Amino acid sequence: MAWDLLLPVFVALISILVSSTEGTIYTESQDLVHQIGETTSFICSAKLSVGDVMVVKSPERTAAVVTAMSLDSVTPAIVPGFESQVVAELDAAISATNPPYRNITITYNIDSVTANDSGIYECEKGTVKRNFNLRVVGPPTEISVTVDRLQGVNLTKDLTYDRNKYHYSRALWWAHVALDQPGNFDITAAITADPVADVTWYKITPGSTEKILVAAGEVITIERMDPNLNGSQFICTAMNDYGEISVSVLIELMYKPRDPVISMPDAYPEEGKPLFIECSFDAHPPATVFYTKEDPVTKQWERIGTGQSPGLYINDVQLDRDVGTYKCVGENALGESEGEIRIHGKPKNVDIYVGEIYGDSVDVHLTAFSAVAVSFRLSLNYTDEKGVEVQFAETIDKSSMQAPPNIRVPYEIKLPKSKTLYSLSLEASNRHGNAFSSGTNITSAHEGVTRPATTEIKQATSTYQKSSAMPRYNGHSLLFIVSCFTLKRFML
Repeated sequence: MAWDLLLPVFVALISILVSSTEGTIYTESQDLVHQIGETTSFICSAKLSVGDVMVVKSPERTAAVVTAMSLDSVTPAIVPGFESQVVAELDAAISATNPPYRNITITYNIDSVTANDSGIYECEKGTVKRNFNLRVVGPPTEISVTVDRLQGVNLTKDLTYDRNKYHYSRALWWAHVALDQPGNFDITAAITADPVADVTWYKITPGSTEKILVAAGEVITIERMDPNLNGSQFICTAMNDYGEISVSVLIELMYKPRDPVISMPDAYPEEGKPLFIECSFDAHPPATVFYTKEDPVTKQWERIGTGQSPGLYINDVQLDRDVGTYKCVGENALGESEGEIRIHGKPKNVDIYVGEIYGDSVDVHLTAFSAVAVSFRLSLNYTDEKGVEVQFAETIDKSSMQAPPNIRVPYEIKLPKSKTLYSLSLEASNRHGNAFSSGTNITSAHEGVTRPATTEIKQATSTYQKSSAMPRYNGHSLLFIVSCFTLKRFML
């Protein structure tokens, strides 16, 4: 009976002796708090029997593995990268217990702690673990900024920026903001700090160094259409009891080409001469510019080459070939825009210069700018004594007197009545089209004023008026017929 009572106790005692090393890990484990830059270490020791394995882990990965193949060959294996931090010491003596064991002590050293060293460190043997928590406190170590990509904003970090160029910055982010997206957008700051940091946003407008308080907290809402947005810096400052850091978010507006600037939207080139027209766009990123021309038959736009970008260059103008409507097209990743260029062959600057006025005639110069010869159609209007409006028209072909492009033809007009107010207008036509002058008013002299025997027609020095009326006649009436006003007056 006594043996039956003692047997379970004996078996239990043998079991304890056999497994006595399984859960034996001694550590100086505790929660440690260190400031950035301080030195710390932790120690764990264990009794290793044959076949035991002990593992030491850092927060990120395994640092050391100790394997007891036999008590004479206990092998500490330090993982590459931890050689300067992990030290393993093995007792020389082997215990006289059953089973026998040897003591091993592992010291994990951190010479200068950083925020990345925070976390749980473990000593593990079989199913038994011992650990401690290292908390590293100090000023904020990192600020990362993000945006919602659906808001049309792309963030990139600049690692090569000039620190002297931007104020209050330890890191610079570029925010490329698309203007064609609707609404405002948010920028969110993520802070790495222990203890928790207070976050404040400031703004510096272009050309200024003054920080303007915008908001407190990790998220800031920015107005996309703020006229001072482009080039502005938004400064995010994170501060706790140990210090502060800041980052800058530099706003760079991104928009498709707009507001074309054309050096000569309406060009009147000379035949055989070169023509260069510049075209540029307000765009970011900068626009690539190309040119198209409308086919007069198909009305399709055909892309044409240029001799010098961003300009339209024609080395030798041939009006029959080059007259027409062109488009300069600016494009970037956000879209495109266009401006219109018209190369004209028709006349321009059509005008009447009035010279000497006599009783029955007046000397005028008919002028126009045209690359080729023109015909003039001169109209004269007045109201007779019965209140009836009378109009004369005369087509004048003086090709032999013309020297394009600045054409100036002297001409004598016979006036039907004296002491009458007349209105003159002029149409100039060539094979590419026609153009009109504004109205010119003259009053005939008394009947007794006659023209001298020899008079040179010259530009008038007297003052004359131009009416705002611009008559519109059929430009296809190009018959070179000279009809005399005096004849028409006789026929009346």
